[in-house]
Amino acid sequence: MNRDFARSCMSSTDIGKLTVNDLKEDSRIIEPDTSISKVIGALREWGVYQVFTQIGDKVGMISMRDLLKVTNITTRKTSSTITFVPKLDSNQSVKSVAGIMERYRVRALPIVEDNEIIGQINTVSIVKAMNRNYLKKFKINSIMTSNPIVLGVNDQVTKARKIMIRRRIDHIPIMEDKRLEGVTTSSQIVFRMLPSESVETGAVGAEKQNRLDFPLKRILDVPPVTCEVEDSIANILEEMLRRRATCAVSSLWGEVQGIATFRDFLKLVSAEKSRLEIPIYIVGLPDDPFEAEATRDKFLRAVSGLKKVFPEIIEARSIIKTKSIRNDRRRYEVRTILKTPYDIFAYTEGGYDLPSVYDVISDRMKRRMAQRPRRKKKTSTRKLEE
Repeated sequence: MNRDFARSCMSSTDIGKLTVNDLKEDSRIIEPDTSISKVIGALREWGVYQVFTQIGDKVGMISMRDLLKVTNITTRKTSSTITFVPKLDSNQSVKSVAGIMERYRVRALPIVEDNEIIGQINTVSIVKAMNRNYLKKFKINSIMTSNPIVLGVNDQVTKARKIMIRRRIDHIPIMEDKRLEGVTTSSQIVFRMLPSESVETGAVGAEKQNRLDFPLKRILDVPPVTCEVEDSIANILEEMLRRRATCAVSSLWGEVQGIATFRDFLKLVSAEKSRLEIPIYIVGLPDDPFEAEATRDKFLRAVSGLKKVFPEIIEARSIIKTKSIRNDRRRYEVRTILKTPYDIFAYTEGGYDLPSVYDVISDRMKRRMAQRPRRKKKTSTRKLEE
């Protein structure tokens, strides 16, 4: 990570001017055949929430929330548990990445160059780079998740685990006699799944998980970061960073009203995402939400860049077709059409990785439109196919 640049961003630089490369962090990578018990041990040793792995040309992530679902940590392998995520390039806008993280509830995404993971960008690095004067304008109730699920100190850990899996959350406030006693996190539960004799070393010889039928009061983060619903976001962020906390619990007259994580801070970034004032259509996006989001973002950024140089563009369309499936790999054929008052420009490209296909199409669109003659008057429409 460019530390000097990031520090300057904290007080003065607009987050919209940053790229992924400006906030790059080191990433932790494991092999696909690593056992889940060893992954948990590694996560504890490294003090991280997620790790990445690479299978062919795809990058997968395994997080604490993924690990909560595993019932047998000694026999399951990483490859059976991972979630495939979008691959970022170094020049991608931080604003677009923040939108992906916020919508799909992830804390980090991998940066890939020449099909190799070279780092990551995470929620903490983005939040650290946000302008503090800008944050002072907002109160915590503008971003927090209201009315969070709460449990009692005597509720069982198994109950918290089931709720986290079902609701896709990582934090639950824990109460006693209407007082906030602490917060239970997915990390605390996952580490208790590891047999005690292997917690420190990450050994994989144990045959059973630890049972989670003990009360939540034994695994609380205390005291948690707390605030009032009208408190400034800037002050709360500084307290979370100072204490290395992953959430803040807000209250009103002593009662819990909401919870905010670093991912919630990203709402302030993604909400500012610029919008194009022309119709843009994408048909045939893949079912995988991460791949679909990365594809959509690539296309929108490509059209946005072209629109600045060629304002005469009045419509953009992209049609994605799946041509073949081999060993769970889909080959895509993408046809993209740009319309101006004078011409229709059509481009077709194929490949296995949709964001990479759109990179190629973007380059072709720029070259072709830069070469075509400028027209001052409307003439007959013609079609250009490369």
